[in-house]
Amino acid sequence: VYHVAIAQEVGIVTMRLANADITQLDYTPYAAEVQGYLHDFDAQQQQTYGKSVIDVSRDLQAAAAWQQAAEKLQSRVEQLLADGGHSAQVAAINARLERAERELLAQAGLPGRPWFKHQIYAPGVNQGYGTQTLPGLNDALFLDNDPGLAQRYADRLYASLSAAADTLSG
Repeated sequence: VYHVAIAQEVGIVTMRLANADITQLDYTPYAAEVQGYLHDFDAQQQQTYGKSVIDVSRDLQAAAAWQQAAEKLQSRVEQLLADGGHSAQVAAINARLERAERELLAQAGLPGRPWFKHQIYAPGVNQGYGTQTLPGLNDALFLDNDPGLAQRYADRLYASLSAAADTLSG
């Protein structure tokens, strides 16, 4: 019964996504969630080291800019859909939405796991199938105890979040 229900749900979602005029990616809550991950990372630094070893305030600002850009784009999407959509504008927005996710990849991969490239989510090293947030930062600082490497991943994250905000701003 469970498998049938999940298969039906996935089928419905897939059909709706395939037929959507605009790619169904709303980055507003995603960007807000990333800000929470950055606050959690900072709190873990405080707990582990008694101070912030890696300053993530710049990353937080980039995530907030990404959220603002996402809010503006989402308003534009809603207006465009209400007006019946214009194919050239729809295509341009779809391209921006899809490119924004690619901006969150680190070409060098994660510390010790170059095959995982996403900077926001990855399978945890010690978590089995559990998801780890901000894996580059967390792996470098808390697993490898390498503040220099963690700083490089904070810089990469900042660049990615800024690029995602620029992409959505268009």
